[in-house]
Amino acid sequence: MFGKSKIDLQLDEQRRSNVIRHNELVKKSRDVLKRFIDCVCFLAIHELLFRGHNERVNSFNQGNFLGYLNLLLSYDSILNMHLGTSKIFRGTSNRIQNDLICSVSNIISTSIESEIKNTNFVSILLDETSDITNLSQLSTTLRYVHHETGEAHKRFISFVEVSADRSADGLFKHIIDIVNRYELKYKLVAQTYDGAVVMSGHVGGLQVKVKELYPKASFVHCFSHSLNLVLSQSASNIKDCKIFFQTLTGMGSFFTKSSKRTHALSNFTRKKIPKNAPTRWNFSSRLVNTVHEYNSYFIEFLQHVLDNSNDWDNEAIVLSQGFINFLDSRQTYFLLIVFSKIFSLTDILYEVLKTKRLDILCCVKKIEETKCQLQNYRLNLFEKLWETVLSDKGDFALQRKIRDSKTFYKVLFNEIFDNILKNLQARFSSLNKFEFLSLIDPSKYSNYTNEFPNSALENLQESNFGEIFGFIRLLNELIVLYKSEEFLNTNPYDLVIKIKMNDLISAFQEVFKLGQLILTIPSTTASVERSFSALKRIKSYQRSTQGQERLSSLSLISIEKELLHKEKNHPQFYDKKRLNGLAMLNIYREVEITVDEVIEELTKKSRRLEFIL
Repeated sequence: MFGKSKIDLQLDEQRRSNVIRHNELVKKSRDVLKRFIDCVCFLAIHELLFRGHNERVNSFNQGNFLGYLNLLLSYDSILNMHLGTSKIFRGTSNRIQNDLICSVSNIISTSIESEIKNTNFVSILLDETSDITNLSQLSTTLRYVHHETGEAHKRFISFVEVSADRSADGLFKHIIDIVNRYELKYKLVAQTYDGAVVMSGHVGGLQVKVKELYPKASFVHCFSHSLNLVLSQSASNIKDCKIFFQTLTGMGSFFTKSSKRTHALSNFTRKKIPKNAPTRWNFSSRLVNTVHEYNSYFIEFLQHVLDNSNDWDNEAIVLSQGFINFLDSRQTYFLLIVFSKIFSLTDILYEVLKTKRLDILCCVKKIEETKCQLQNYRLNLFEKLWETVLSDKGDFALQRKIRDSKTFYKVLFNEIFDNILKNLQARFSSLNKFEFLSLIDPSKYSNYTNEFPNSALENLQESNFGEIFGFIRLLNELIVLYKSEEFLNTNPYDLVIKIKMNDLISAFQEVFKLGQLILTIPSTTASVERSFSALKRIKSYQRSTQGQERLSSLSLISIEKELLHKEKNHPQFYDKKRLNGLAMLNIYREVEITVDEVIEELTKKSRRLEFIL
């Protein structure tokens, strides 16, 4: 025990007393600081405002941060005494708030770094949007397979303001910073962006620059954006379809820009016409389906406007007559039916592509299924649609003088489907480089037992990932996999988890690695776009002046709240000594990180109050 005793404390009683008093002061300071950390985590998780317009003592609305602390004063004597007597460190200033927010955010970032450190493959996803102050915010997300659970995770990293330089070179520097920060030089296997030329351009775009420096980083054009481009280009290439959608959009604007028209339509038909988004063609389906289903109701309402012209302005009267002619025509009715059928397929595909749990293999299979269904519609659907049009609109004249109306509509029908199928083929032709995805496609296992997929294995060997695998062992493991009843109908997502949970990594080492690779390759930037919703809530008109560091830190805490909730199940979490008064509020049960870690992070900066024992 002699070696654990400090000689200066044994010889100097005054020194020993000073240390004891210092430690008591530190303990009290850390207990008080726990309350402030709780408050910051609670407000950040729920994306609430921190500061109020008037934070003076006599203000009735000091903001959520001070209001939260004032609420605790009635139940917490330690906090009450601190705020009532402290002259050095009250902990309520905006600077302390910012430091606490950044400290919590840094701990989350450290947790993400530790997860990435133990994974084999990582992909990077980028997308850009404008915030309420019209600054360009670049959102970054990393996708990888968790080393303990085997689940694919998408972790938000940060918002970076790139208004000054949105060029490929500027974004490339950002990716280099991310790669260096998380040590991804040999782990980066994929990059996914939207359709912007700066990012996806095949000559001087960002994806080319990244590929030159990190050869394994294959580019995957976001499937959702590709599908959106397929539908928009298919419609714009056909004159009749372009006029059709522009008129529908104008009809939506006709109602939405006037509260009187919207209210009258709602009372008349009990239905509101949905807004259309020119850059989101999955939104167009709602407009098409609504107009198709309530076609007669809209015509009836517009006729009501004409019959009561004294109650409406000139613009409403003129446009109502035009929309009646549009809705009442056979061609409009025909196009409504055709695109209702098309959107019934593409809407499902959109939802599949946006699903978090699905891997790229499942998305590729769904795209192929959609193509086959569209091809089947083209061959077999026209006659049925034509009979429907004749039965419902047979007595109405054509918009143009055509001798053989059936031939005209069949040509238009084929042209629509041919354009969509052609664009689908062009936009998703790059998927050929991912033929190796079929190696662990459970729907083909029975065929593979009779004929091994040598071409898919060669595709993997010739790809950028060839050097990662031992192909002789992979071949043998796949043969065993295809014949094992335990893995029948097991998709890649469940396959990786099953191998991990049953300690079969040593037996299926290369298959496990292949499954991790497939789960890491993203198919869409939907997870990045979800961060835009948090951005709009956190940087609102009430918080438009907050700094970039605070914005990014609050976004990280809010988006990755899962990491803040996980620690409550950790045994060490309850070993920390906490006040019973706070346990009653269950606030710490929502926090993943230990308070001591946050305090250690916070005390890296100089403070006027002691927090170190």
